[in-house]
Amino acid sequence: MIETATVTRPSFAELFAAHYHALVRLAGLLGADDPEDIAQEAFSRLHTRRLRDDGAALAHLRSTVCNLTRNRLQPDP
Repeated sequence: MIETATVTRPSFAELFAAHYHALVRLAGLLGADDPEDIAQEAFSRLHTRRLRDDGAALAHLRSTVCNLTRNRLQPDP
């Protein structure tokens, strides 16, 4: 008989607690004036979104932080 391992995905609160500070640091390293706001916005956008793969949440958060930072750093035309 083959046993299958069940992988439990972290809850939203656990994801926030584990990765918020690293995402703030990422936004700061990318040059954001408001890295805390960017990290919070990334989590807010994740919360309102359904991902096909729950395991992709961290990658989605990092990508969102990069995109938000880049958009805020671009000069207005």
